Amino acid sequence: ALGDLSVKLIIAVVALIPYRLLAARWSQPAVAAV
Repeated sequence: ALGDLSVKLIIAVVALIPYRLLAARWSQPAVAAV
């Protein structure tokens, strides 16, 4: 059970990385524009 939980956690983190990168790309120009 612990192994499954760790695997799911790793998958979730890896899946969120692109969203974080996109959020950073969109937020930085917005802050710079302001």
